Amino acid sequence: MKITNITKAIDIAYKSNDNVHMVGPHGIGKSEIVNQWAKENGFHCEVLQLPILEVSDLVGMPDIEVTKYGKVTTWAAPEWVQRVKEANANGKPAVIFLDELGRASIDIRQASLQMVLEKRVNEHKFDDVVFVVADNPADQYDSTEFDMALEDRFMSFEVEADIDGWLSYARKNDVMDVIIDYLAEFPEKLHFTPETEGEKGSSPRAWKKLSDALKENKDESFVYSLILSKVGLTVGANFFHYFNNYVDTVKVEDIIEAIGDTPINTEKEQRAAAKKLRKLTKKIEVVSAQELAEKMRHEKTDPKVVTVFLGSLNLEQATAIVKNWLEHSDNDIRDYVLNDLVENMDKKWLLADIRRVVKKD
Repeated sequence: MKITNITKAIDIAYKSNDNVHMVGPHGIGKSEIVNQWAKENGFHCEVLQLPILEVSDLVGMPDIEVTKYGKVTTWAAPEWVQRVKEANANGKPAVIFLDELGRASIDIRQASLQMVLEKRVNEHKFDDVVFVVADNPADQYDSTEFDMALEDRFMSFEVEADIDGWLSYARKNDVMDVIIDYLAEFPEKLHFTPETEGEKGSSPRAWKKLSDALKENKDESFVYSLILSKVGLTVGANFFHYFNNYVDTVKVEDIIEAIGDTPINTEKEQRAAAKKLRKLTKKIEVVSAQELAEKMRHEKTDPKVVTVFLGSLNLEQATAIVKNWLEHSDNDIRDYVLNDLVENMDKKWLLADIRRVVKKD
């Protein structure tokens, strides 16, 4: 299953009082997708990196309380429990993400599973939570297999990298355009394991980290080493070549600049602008055209500019882009086509076939 679809599972698990267990390779965005779901749905998100925790970090420290019946042992709640209970007290549900369960110590694994099943830590009960547990595949990593006897207590999924989902995430999180465009053109490089033993590969997390690093780097001579340090030799050498030639790539700013002050309000004006723009866009490949259109939509570029851009492409390219938007699971993307873009497409204009695609004549 694509990693982006795990959000649907979390939503269902919360509503049905269930838990989610996902298994997938490192770096594909398991923690990022849970954080994203929490943010979009108004949940407090608590991420627990289990392999680095002591049992006391997870369940708290014992304390002595004097009662009328004598001394009793109680447990002081760790800070993360207090944050969850405070969120619940303020009417905010929480998602508790237990990362890399299979690599944790046996004591941590046992405490974690008891916590998930009982929805409590010692005497500290959670009022409004959903648990998401993540693991790496046991046959590929130094990881303990999930107890099969517990599988019926979870919704269990095997997840994999999702290029469309990652590109959407990248646009929202200010990943460099050169990386977005490269992966849109070479999606197989998003999560790549080299054949050479011991060689570093690439992952969605590594690409995000590389973007952050390249933004901070001021030394051009260090770029190659920096790229290889994050995504390895096989992918890195290929990306470095792309990076150095990126100046030749058509960008949103180039489209807007090419149109300039040319009026684009009427059919005649849009036809003329599209013909002028065709000199720039005729060298764009299909994947690049789709990604460029998606950037325009994401950046809320004037729909008239987008219309002219689509009109400058061949009809197959333009129609494919609009079809892709209409078939997207995101309602906002479909609404963009139906309510914003189509309103700027005259019935007699070059994009008449696209209007028929969206059935709004």
